[in-house]
Amino acid sequence: MKKIGIFALSMCPGLALAHPSHAEAGFVSGFIHPFTGIDHLAAMFGVGLICSLFFSKEKNFKWAILLVLASSLGVGALLAVVGLKLQFIEAMITLSVVCVGMLLLLGGLGRSINQWTVCGLAVLSAFHGYVHILEGSGVMNFGQYALGFIISSIALYFAGLSLGNKLTSVLDKQKLCMLSGGAYMLVGLALGL
Repeated sequence: MKKIGIFALSMCPGLALAHPSHAEAGFVSGFIHPFTGIDHLAAMFGVGLICSLFFSKEKNFKWAILLVLASSLGVGALLAVVGLKLQFIEAMITLSVVCVGMLLLLGGLGRSINQWTVCGLAVLSAFHGYVHILEGSGVMNFGQYALGFIISSIALYFAGLSLGNKLTSVLDKQKLCMLSGGAYMLVGLALGL
């Protein structure tokens, strides 16, 4: 497990939006895009982790949340396609990583979250969808690119969800929340500098 984490981190650039143009291909470029930036990778994985830790007893609600978040990626992508100009995009991407870290820290402290928090995560997820489209604007097979990034983002949601579901001990979940929440806050700080 440690080798996978180290490998994943070694593939990530240090700054938000520090991704090269993916003009060569469609689906594959879209699919790998969320894995090429620590901002996207951390936010998508962390949201899945949050769903597993906070909504472990409400299975249907957990899946509904993941569906809403995946849909909000699509909405953000659509906003970029129609040409809506959003401000403070990089700040919102950084804020999403910080918010995920904060929610994980709150989970480690035994706090709970509600559906309004999920609405906030959906808004931040829409910014990720928006940014994915802006970064893939030179792609020839645009529809395939969008499908690729949505599928890989869902895969990252499920990876976080799966890790959280493997932990059965409350103490283990609290430790994971505290460690990952602290790491997310550091990543958010690094992205914001």
